[in-house]
Amino acid sequence: MFNDHGKPAQGIVMLRMIGCLFAAASAVVGSSAAAADAYRIEPSHVDVLFSANHMGFSNTHGFFRKIDGTLSFDPDDVTRSQVDVTIDATSLDTKHALRDAHLKGADFFDVTNHPTIRLVSRKITQAGENALRLEGDLTLRGITRPVMLDFRINRIGINPFGKRPTIGVSASGSLKRSDFGMTGFTTSVSDEVKLTIDVEFTRVDPQQTP
Repeated sequence: MFNDHGKPAQGIVMLRMIGCLFAAASAVVGSSAAAADAYRIEPSHVDVLFSANHMGFSNTHGFFRKIDGTLSFDPDDVTRSQVDVTIDATSLDTKHALRDAHLKGADFFDVTNHPTIRLVSRKITQAGENALRLEGDLTLRGITRPVMLDFRINRIGINPFGKRPTIGVSASGSLKRSDFGMTGFTTSVSDEVKLTIDVEFTRVDPQQTP
């Protein structure tokens, strides 16, 4: 991507700086480049939140308690990285038992027949200074549709607790629940569902399977 003067956009420079920071972090622990590419979601530092409007009165929020996934991170070109995330749909929680039971039923997530939600990235592009965009395939209720998330890399460095390279990411986006077969209750629940995601990926130990 180039600006009006034919020079690389500042965002590209930022991505290269991120790659340099990652390489420096890897050097600190003396690891190989191959091992440094494999990351996994840190389960105590991941939030996938969703919200939908309730009849114009308020926005109802929910989240998932069980999330796993991997990141294949390319330090030389962040846009060549890949993400594969799996969510246990049965772990849905809106802090209201009756509503949770309804959402897990056939009208919405239908977790008995479709207990897993999966997001697999297809393409990551630079979308502005320190901004990236992920295009991927989301499978929900057995239906796969394209989705897009805007995200930024918050920090790359050695986590002082686990002593491993860690990548922190924040993302946001939206989807239409009707695209995934959730077509009921349109007068009370908005079709648009907003997503907010915060996650830390920790480098996988070279001696372990990612």
